[in-house]
Amino acid sequence: MSPPTRGTGACRLFAKFLAIFVPIFLTASLVGLSSIADYMARSKQNQVSARIGAQTAHIAAAIGRSFKSGDSTASQDLLSTLLHDPAILCAEIEPRSDSAAVLKAPQGLGCVGQETAEQFTLPVGQDGDVTLRVHFGTGEVEATRQSYGEFSMLAMAFGLIVAFAASFLGFRQIIGKPLKTLLMAIMRSDEIGEPVRVPVSGKDELSSVLHAYNQMQQNLTKEVERVREKSAELSTERHRNEELLSKVFQVSPYPFAVLCPDDGIYDNVNEAWLSTMGYGREEVVGKTAHDLRVWVNPDDRARFVELCKKKGSIRAFETKVLAKDGTVLDVLISGEFVQIGKETRLFMVADDITELKKADTERQRHHKEILNAKLKLENTNGQLVQRTHELEAAQETLVQQERLATLGELTATVSHELRNPLAAIRSSLHLAIQKTKDLELGIDRSLERAERNVVRCDGIITDLL
Repeated sequence: MSPPTRGTGACRLFAKFLAIFVPIFLTASLVGLSSIADYMARSKQNQVSARIGAQTAHIAAAIGRSFKSGDSTASQDLLSTLLHDPAILCAEIEPRSDSAAVLKAPQGLGCVGQETAEQFTLPVGQDGDVTLRVHFGTGEVEATRQSYGEFSMLAMAFGLIVAFAASFLGFRQIIGKPLKTLLMAIMRSDEIGEPVRVPVSGKDELSSVLHAYNQMQQNLTKEVERVREKSAELSTERHRNEELLSKVFQVSPYPFAVLCPDDGIYDNVNEAWLSTMGYGREEVVGKTAHDLRVWVNPDDRARFVELCKKKGSIRAFETKVLAKDGTVLDVLISGEFVQIGKETRLFMVADDITELKKADTERQRHHKEILNAKLKLENTNGQLVQRTHELEAAQETLVQQERLATLGELTATVSHELRNPLAAIRSSLHLAIQKTKDLELGIDRSLERAERNVVRCDGIITDLL
C-alpha cells in the first residue's frame, strides 16, 4: 500500500468535521436570526399600531367636537389629516346602522378596494352613534422584516466565514499539526528504516495516540534488536551446520555428487568423486553426466532418475560408469531428492565395487560393513539437512510472530484511542436528537446521518480488529 500524501489526512478529517458543523451552524443561525427578525417585525407592528391608534383617537375626539358644533367641513378636514401618516390608507365615519359612510378620506373615494387591509375602529363622540374606521397598510412592517432578513443573511454569512476560519485554524493547530507530525514520523521511519519519535504535549486523546506511537516505536526497537540477536544466533548455528555438512561432504570416502534433477548439471562433487573418476573440479561443476559420458549405459541413468522420482530415494542401484581415463568401474549408486531452500537437488553417493567383483570373497566379507557405513553417513547427512530446515522454519516463524504481535498491539491501541472520541460524539448526537425531537427544526435527518456515520466508523474499527 502506498504511503498517504502529506497533509491529506488532516484535510479529510476537517472535511468530515465541516460536514457535521456547517449544517448545525446554519440551522441554528437560521432559527436564531429568523426569531430576531420576527421579533423586530412584531415590535415595528406594535409601534405602527400604537401610533395609528393615538392619531385615530385624537382625530376621533376632535371630529366628535366638530359634530356637536355642526361643522361638517372641519370634520372632513380633520378626517383627511389622518392620511398624512404614510401607513394609513383610508378613513371613514360610519353610523352604527348599515347605511353608507358619512365622511370619507380620501374625500369621495373612502376605503373602496381596501377591505382586506388592516383596520382600526373607534367610536366618535360621547354618544357613540358613529364610528371612525381607519384602514392601514403593513408596508413598514414588511420593510422592517425584509431589512432585518437581509441583515440576518449577511450576519449569518459573516459568522459562517469567521467560524470556518476559526475552526480551520483551530483544527489545523490542534489536530492537523499533530497528525502531520505523526505521518511525517511514520514516513521518515519507513525511509530510514529506524524508529522516529514524535514530540508529545497535552493530555488529550490525540496526545495519547502520539504517546502510544512513541511507546510502540520503543517496543518495536527492542523487539527488532531481540529478533536480530536471535536471527544472528540462528544464522551462526546454520552457518556452523553448513560448515559441518560441507566438511562431511568433502571428507566422505565415498564419491558424492549433488545435481540438478531437471537438467542433470553437477552443482558439486567431493574429493572422493574426483579421485575415483579422475577429473578436476573445474571440469565437472556446471557440466552434465552426458557431457562427461559418465554412464556407460545412458538408459541406466534415465531409469535411476525415474526410480528416484517415484520413490523419493533409491539405494544400491548397480551400474557401470566410465572414468576419464576410460576405465569402466562397477558401482552401486544411492540417490535421494533433498529440498534446499526453495530448490530441489539430487544427492548421489557411489560405491566402487570393481575390486570387489574381482575378488568376490573379499567383497562378500566387507560388503555389509560398507553399506552400513554408507547408510550411517547418509543418515547423518539427512539429519543435518533436516536440522537446517527446522532452523530456517523456526527463524521464519519467529519473525512472523514478532511482526503480528507488533501489528496487533498497534491496531488495539489506535482502535481504543479512536473509540473514545467516537463515544463522546455519539452521546452528544443522542442528546441533540432528544433535545430537538419535538422542536421541528428540520435537522433530524442530519443528526441521524451523523449518528449512522459514527456507527459506521465504529464498525470499521471492529472490522480492523
